[in-house]
Amino acid sequence: MNIVLTPEQEAILQTQLQTGRFQSREEVIQAAFQLLVSTHQPTPPQRPFRITPIAPGSGYTSTAIEHDQVLAENETEPLV
Repeated sequence: MNIVLTPEQEAILQTQLQTGRFQSREEVIQAAFQLLVSTHQPTPPQRPFRITPIAPGSGYTSTAIEHDQVLAENETEPLV
């Protein structure tokens, strides 16, 4: 695969090579990809939820409302 770099990208690549940290253009590109992957991991979408207070003495310790029910009640914007 051939990739054409812009003059700015080529200058960055050359600067990195001149530091002596990298031995080849491929090493610079590999390091750039590793940084991209490590800093831009996709985050899973957050599921909407709602917390409903429980009345003291009700005997319940928690309340859950299903994801689909929350979406149906809030079609314009899911709760996050």
